[in-house]
Amino acid sequence: LLPDVRGLEATLRGDVGGAVLGVRAAVAPGSPLAAALAEATTVEPSFGELPGGTAIALRRAGGALDATLAEVAGERLPASVLAPLSDSMPAGPWTLALGAGPWLRLAPAPSGEAVDGFVASAYGGALVGALLGCPRATPGDTPCPGVGLERGQGLVLRRGVASEGTRLRDVPSATRVLAGAPEALAHAYIDPAGVPDALRLLGPLADAPPQPASPRPLALTLKREDDALVLEVRATPGAWPALRALAAIGSE
Repeated sequence: LLPDVRGLEATLRGDVGGAVLGVRAAVAPGSPLAAALAEATTVEPSFGELPGGTAIALRRAGGALDATLAEVAGERLPASVLAPLSDSMPAGPWTLALGAGPWLRLAPAPSGEAVDGFVASAYGGALVGALLGCPRATPGDTPCPGVGLERGQGLVLRRGVASEGTRLRDVPSATRVLAGAPEALAHAYIDPAGVPDALRLLGPLADAPPQPASPRPLALTLKREDDALVLEVRATPGAWPALRALAAIGSE
């Protein structure tokens, strides 16, 4: 990557939402990175309809999930399992989110039959089971005890009972960091204060008590500007202390 970059420039400024950190990498013309950027597609953020308790969200154009699946699981899954899952991966933009409740959501998602086939495989069942805290996950609406699988406008793994609440578009601190985001190569939303509760979806942390906290989010946008790759981070005033607190928990 470094030979493809001619220089880096960082800026820091303030606006109505908080602090804005920008990192601009000038890309060398004719380099592999320049070629990849020329072919890359952009996507709008569209995080507003996610639940208000969203802790982590990533949105990208189609293709990345399919490539990641083939790279990670390609040698561990038979073609009869991998092909239906790969073929039914969303072709357009997709969003992966994790939030308080806790829950994990992928939208749009592969077909239910393809997901069940993956969970029924030795590799898929062991992988999902290890993440959710059971010896082996099984296909169906309850892959592990205490964990529900919902299919509808995407795929949702949920521990506990679903609760209807606000959306991110109703959370003032979230709207401040998300407002005005352009179409870009990728978008991310992180609320460090909500991450510990969201991670209770994972088996080893399932019994940890919930720790409600006020959202203190930051939003990341990776975009192309002329001959440069730009990462822009918008943060509410409380985001940096919350991020340091999360890092401290992770180091314990």
